[in-house]
Amino acid sequence: IVYRALPLASHAWSFSVASMAACVQLQNAPAFWNLYREIYEHQEAITVSNARATVDQLIREQPSLSFSDYTKCMATKEGNAQVKSDLNLARDLAVSSTPTFFINGVRHEGSVSEKELVEMLTSTGKSNKAN
Repeated sequence: IVYRALPLASHAWSFSVASMAACVQLQNAPAFWNLYREIYEHQEAITVSNARATVDQLIREQPSLSFSDYTKCMATKEGNAQVKSDLNLARDLAVSSTPTFFINGVRHEGSVSEKELVEMLTSTGKSNKAN
């Protein structure tokens, strides 16, 4: 599974937070998913003015992360570069909403339950074995 960021204009803070999360992902993938869940659960409280402080605090609370490495990544704009690359890929694939995912090249848009996703993955695997 490959995750790509697609900051949406409906959240003015989304690009900056996606860049912060990209710095975490570069450092520690499991910690990224923990941060992702926290951001998702608290997105209504995040604003342009508190985004950096909010995410910084969430990162400080993760013992598996180096806050120093994170701040270096932010200073070099490595996270920004990753998010820009993801946005370019989204443009090339005509992706404009989340979630959008591809299973063996087949595009799926919109939310699905865990059960539906497992069924999609299982049926895709079965159809590939038949070929």
